[in-house]
This record gives sequence, structure tokens and C-alpha cells, in this order.
Amino acid sequence: MGRLFKEHDKRQVVSIGGFWRFIEDAEGKGESEEWFKNFPENTEKMFVPSCWNLSLGKFEYFGIAWYQREIDITSKNSLLEFEGALSYAKVWLDGEYLGDHYGGYTSFAFKLTNMEIGIHTLTVMVDNSADDTTLPSDVADWYRYGGIIRDVKLHNLGNTYISSMHISHELSENNDSARVFVKGNISSLIGERQENITLNFDGKEIAKKTITLGDENAVEFEFSAENINLWDIGAPNLYTVKIATSDDDLADRIGFRRIETKENKIFLNGKSVFLKGVNRHEDHPEFGNAFPVSLMQKDLDIIRNLGCNTIRGSHYPNSKEFLDLLDENGILFWSEIPMWGEQSVETLEKPILLSRALYMHTEMVNQYFNHPSIVIWGMHNEIETKEQIAVDITEKIYKLLKSLDSSRLITYATDRAEKDICLKYCDFISINKYFGWYGGGTDAWKGFFDELKVWFKKQGVEEKAVIMSEFGGAALYGNHTFDNIKWSEEYQANLLSESIDAFIESGMVCGTYVWHFADARTIRPVTDRARGFNNKGILNEYRKPKASYFAVQEKYQKL
Repeated sequence: MGRLFKEHDKRQVVSIGGFWRFIEDAEGKGESEEWFKNFPENTEKMFVPSCWNLSLGKFEYFGIAWYQREIDITSKNSLLEFEGALSYAKVWLDGEYLGDHYGGYTSFAFKLTNMEIGIHTLTVMVDNSADDTTLPSDVADWYRYGGIIRDVKLHNLGNTYISSMHISHELSENNDSARVFVKGNISSLIGERQENITLNFDGKEIAKKTITLGDENAVEFEFSAENINLWDIGAPNLYTVKIATSDDDLADRIGFRRIETKENKIFLNGKSVFLKGVNRHEDHPEFGNAFPVSLMQKDLDIIRNLGCNTIRGSHYPNSKEFLDLLDENGILFWSEIPMWGEQSVETLEKPILLSRALYMHTEMVNQYFNHPSIVIWGMHNEIETKEQIAVDITEKIYKLLKSLDSSRLITYATDRAEKDICLKYCDFISINKYFGWYGGGTDAWKGFFDELKVWFKKQGVEEKAVIMSEFGGAALYGNHTFDNIKWSEEYQANLLSESIDAFIESGMVCGTYVWHFADARTIRPVTDRARGFNNKGILNEYRKPKASYFAVQEKYQKL
């Protein structure tokens, strides 16, 4: 599946998904035995994209697996693009090593030049094993699927290649015009040469440059967009920007909007907004993380019907197609990397963890920058933020994100806000707390907020906006009772209603993200997660509503 709009007119892009040869490598011997040159014969078929854990007999397989198929290369110059492979991948073409990629939810690609036209053999090694330094780690509270989970594409290229386009803007004071800055990365594939580069905005050519192209060139345009319509909640005004050469082009969509925080509130386009959201895993029991677009649309319809204006992508970058849908529907999005619950100081002190986090943040921002629906970058979730090592990590990530993108808000989700010493390194404070399920009843909210006010003043962050990034409790779908008993639909519905009321009454909270949208499979033991699912969804895993869905709907539609 491609993006939900046309990225290219001149460039031909072909999906090479479908059935691939597949074999597990539990002993990790494939590289030493050079399976990329001599693929084993005792293979089976695996569909791409998919999660291998959902094939019979592979549910609990965590480790290395190999994929192979023939591809028909019809152009001397090509681009081989993988939109997502969980979580570490190595790639070979005709037995020659192309490279590797770490991070399962972002795309990666290899430029192929001076290729022989015809059939070639593509081999991919994918590893979904985990430990305390992987992202996600081996204790993450969602299922650690393995596989090539998003499409694989072959781009036919000519003499030039536009690899990326970064589009930023500055709104005028009255929001009716914008200064737009476009940066394209373009290379010549046949040596140094002169090339005309054109820029189109909203269907019209507005600029042209003639430059000398080499291996990699940054081409920049700047122009003024007049009489614009803002992108806003429920008003998804989008504009198309396209860069083109003589034989290549790249288009993307943007929206003009301003997100900021001041006076303990969040403002969109100069107006205070209360964030009404849910946390959503891109997960389904039949598809795992290889999520079909039709189900994305269904999820979005259910979320809009709930009364939401925002979604948190818990806890990893969601597919670009889902972001396209949010762009088209005027729904705000919080995007983050899977740095979840790295609790021990010893683990946080390992340099590889920070290195991976910085790399994955950089990839996420660079690849998702143009989406107007993304207004929040999330740094991490529930790490040990009452320790100095977490301060050091948070400061480095915060400064990196600000250097990459100063136009969005940056936060992290803390489950220890009343002791957190990292709070100065975020644009607003995001709190995970589960009164009514863990650590007391919903009557504990008032005392909790009183305690927060004291701590925030001590930390010098009392002027920052506060949202509840996670709250809720579990219920088993269909479990009804006359009594208010845990695990019943009635208990969950009451818990969420009482919590939202407490947040409004606190006068501190300007946004809520229910944990969570739909029951999601987890690797946690069933003694901790009944049925092998995190059952805190307000729908079950097949998107059937629990009583809590309607309880939240009633609250959200009144806000």
C-alpha cells in the first residue's frame, strides 16, 4: 500500500510484497553459513507485509528469520525501500551486502546504481530479539512481533534522484499568510551535470533553479503563501508541494498551523484547546503491527465518534498511511519512539541505549516532519526520571529534538510526576497515573494534584501545562455485574468517568489520553495480563465497544 496521495508522477514505484521464501534461524547460523548466497531449501512461504508470530507454530518465536525472493529490476538505477521491519534488518542483493537498519517502525532504503537489467535475488535477515538495551526492550507491555511489517518497494529511477523534501513554515501574525521554506535532497546518478529544478505549490509552478548536481545536493526554495486557510481540528486544509527534475519528482502535503503552550494551556492557531484523546496501539489480533489501511480507517471512525481531537501513537511511530488519514481528518497526533520503561539506573547508564534513542528520534523527525497532524514529539515513557541519569538523557534528547524541529511541542510521559526531576526538559508535563486501578481509588486524585502543585513549584515548572497521558483500568469484554467490581465493564466505565471529572475539577489539566483505545496483545505473563492482553481498552481487540467507550464519549462530547 502506498501513501494516500500521489507522491510521484514521473517516478515508477512497484510493490514487491507478496509471498517470500522464509526460514527461521533460531541458532543464528545463517550469516556464518552465508544463507545470503546459498539460501536453504527447506523453506516455507511468508507473506510480506505481515508478522511471522501470527503464522501457525510461530507465536512465541523471537529471534532471527530470513526472507528471500527474486525481483525484476527494469531500470539501470533503482531504489529499494523497506517501510518497516521489526526490529533489526540486514539486506543482501545477489549475495552482496547492502546494509542494515535498526528500529522497526521507520523506513530505510538502498540506492542501486549501474544495475544489470533483469532478475536479481533479494535476501533479508530480520531479528526481533530483545534485551534491556533494545528499543523496545524485553519487558515492554506490548507484543514484540517480528517480520517485514510494512510494504517493500522498488523505485525505478532515471538520471536524477530526489531522496527527501523538508517543508517548514512561519505564519504571519494574523495567520493569513506564511513564509514557506523547502529543502530537497537531490543527486545525479550519472556524474556531475546541469539540471533544472522546479517547485510547485498548490498545483502551480512557482520557482525554478538551474544547478550543477553531484552525488548529493541540498536545493532550497523560499516563498510566500498568501490567503491561506489554516489546518485545524476538524478543518484539515492541506496544500501540495512538489519538487521536480527532468526525470524525477517528489510531492508531499502540508498544513499551516501553530502549536504552542503558555499560561498552563496548549494553544492551536492562537486558541486554547483541551486535548481529548486516546492511546492507540497499531495492533490487531489477526494482523499484529502489519495493519491494513481499511482497519486504520475503521479505528479513526471509532475514535472520531468518541469525540476525540487527538491520538497518542503508543509507543512507536505509526505508519505513514495512518498519519495521512489524520492529516486528512484534522486529528492531532503525538508521535514517539519505543523507549518504554527502562527502569534501572544501570540500564540507563549504558551508552548504547542513548545512542539508539537519539538515532531513532532523528529518523522519526526526518521522515514524519511534513505531517501537519503531528504536533507532539514524545521522548520516552515511564523511565526512571527521579534519577540524575534520566536528567542527562532527557536533556540530550530534548535538545536534539529542538534542533531538528522547533515548531512542535516536546514532552515525555512520567509515572512518577510527584518525584520527577526532569520536568524542565519538556514543553508541557505528561502524567501516567492509574488511581482506581493501581495505588488507591479515584478519590485519591485531589490529594495527588495538591501534591503536584507543591512539587512543580519546587522544580520551577508551575507555569507549564499538564495533561494526563495515561489513566484507566481493565475490563474483560462482556463481563457485567450489578456491583462495582474490578474487571467488569461497569467498574471500568465508572473509573474513567470519575477520573475525567477529577481532572476537570483540578483546574490543572488541559488534556486527557485514555489508556487505551482497544485491548492489545502483550508479552507480559497472563498472571499479570489476563488472556495475554492488556485489557484496559475501551473496546476489545476486535473493536467491540465496552461500556467505558460510551462513558468516555459522554464526557468528551461535553468538553
